[in-house]
Amino acid sequence: MKKIFSIVFIFSLLINFAIAQNAADQIKKAGDELTKKNYKGAQKNLMDAMASINKLMAKEILDSLPKKIDNLKMMDGMDQQNSTSNFNSGFSVNRTFNDDNGHSLNITIIENSPITLSVKMMLKDSTLLPPNSEQKIFYLNGFKTLKHFSKDDMMCNYQIALDSSIIMISLDGYDDETACDVIAQKINLLKIRSALGE
Repeated sequence: MKKIFSIVFIFSLLINFAIAQNAADQIKKAGDELTKKNYKGAQKNLMDAMASINKLMAKEILDSLPKKIDNLKMMDGMDQQNSTSNFNSGFSVNRTFNDDNGHSLNITIIENSPITLSVKMMLKDSTLLPPNSEQKIFYLNGFKTLKHFSKDDMMCNYQIALDSSIIMISLDGYDDETACDVIAQKINLLKIRSALGE
């Protein structure tokens, strides 16, 4: 088992090195295109480099997420990461957990998300929250959070707006708000923020 883990770890390092090398090559090519005054070519190479860097960052974010929280276990093979080569866009990652009792947890992180600004505005001014909504401002591990709990729907959502990214935590199958808070508090938001570089 130890040998298998070592092989997987080495393979993962080689993949990361290859992606990093590709990004470096694309940046060099962009410089070459600039000297030729081929601005479109330079732009394309920089966008390709950005997509490679986004892949590396997305993997680092996934590595910062837990694999198990209490009885909730990560669903193997279900991690998702999406990146874009646009300069004004980033990437998103998603990890899903479930247990044997119909409970599930979903953690989604979106870098450079347009949602971040609207959540920040509501966190700054609670009068912007929709009237008669179940949303409220809540502190999760010291982070000001937009929280929505519905006993009828047996779900609880948390939105944490960072500088330019947003962390979204969704719990399903829970009719106890305190139980949701206990689970959400076990997610290391500082570790995620650090991996995002924010």
